[in-house]
Amino acid sequence: MFEKKSFKLATTLVTFCACAFSTLCGADNQMVDHLSQKLPLDAAHINIPLVEASLSDEKLIQSYRKHFAIKRAEQIAAADRIFEKPQYEKRYNLVKPLLDEMFRTLRSSQRTLDSVDIQSLRPVPVEEPDVLDALLRVWENMAFFGDLILRLPDQVHTLLDGHTVRLGLVRWGIELCMSSPIYEEIHREQLELVLQETGLAEQQDPNYINPFSEAYIQEQQRKKLEEQNRQEQYMKKVLRKQRMRNRKLQRTEL
Repeated sequence: MFEKKSFKLATTLVTFCACAFSTLCGADNQMVDHLSQKLPLDAAHINIPLVEASLSDEKLIQSYRKHFAIKRAEQIAAADRIFEKPQYEKRYNLVKPLLDEMFRTLRSSQRTLDSVDIQSLRPVPVEEPDVLDALLRVWENMAFFGDLILRLPDQVHTLLDGHTVRLGLVRWGIELCMSSPIYEEIHREQLELVLQETGLAEQQDPNYINPFSEAYIQEQQRKKLEEQNRQEQYMKKVLRKQRMRNRKLQRTEL
């Protein structure tokens, strides 16, 4: 029963990662092409989209979701390129500078937002550019962090586990993102998986498995070899019985 539940959870994570990466890449890349025709040349590469403060909260949210989609397309493409590297060392050398910069950015944003009553602000506080810039950096970096730790768990855990400050930033960033309307359901689902992966979830699922982890891959390979050996032993046993039966038949005929 435990193996069935674990397999189902692992399959869920594989399906989520595959579908999320495919869906977001497809939808977000289409959005990038669509928006690039309407925005200035460098607008897709700056943190703050070109919007007016007079827009309603709902229109601001929709505008920033489009901006977020542009960033997600870039991030997912980057995570995919790293994932394609087969060697642990090559992946690690690419992930380390990304995480180092990511946590520096999160810490800087945390300092900016520590004295801010976020609940009293608009969902997208365009009237407070410094605050908005800090929020955007948290929203974007936490999404990218999710891509990296779910697809490259071994490399990320090496740079995260045992680091109290970094784990604290992850917890703080997830809580901030979960309360943001910029994050849609698929982004929230990813953060829930990140909480499980990092062990920060309030209720840790004992059946949680990351199928991209080296431990899981090795365990599957071990089980596959065991099954192959079991099949070989079974076939040898069957053949041995057949030979013994044939010998008995031959003796009877004689």
